Amino acid sequence: MLLLSVEDELTRQAYMNITAFLASTGRTAADVVSELRAAVKSETGLTVSAGIGPTKLVAKIAADINKPNGQCEVPDDRDGVMAFMRPLPIRKIYGVGRVTERWLDALAST
Repeated sequence: MLLLSVEDELTRQAYMNITAFLASTGRTAADVVSELRAAVKSETGLTVSAGIGPTKLVAKIAADINKPNGQCEVPDDRDGVMAFMRPLPIRKIYGVGRVTERWLDALAST
């Protein structure tokens, strides 16, 4: 599964599963997303940051990486996801705030 997370300047989000589209057209996710971002900019004037990843969570985190007006693609395999996620702070994961971060840090140091 390949999911695309799109966030505009107003932090509105859209998720699209483009896996079937890619398979039927032979296009790459990066090309489709670049085209989508250009169309949004042309028609609305809004910039779009986009993340491409194998899960909704990974796509959302990837969309945040090259803000504003950029895109980031995470490989659709375990090693690629691990390489992408490993250096990121734990707080990049949705739902992990300061308290949970401190709690997890405390667990890691014991």
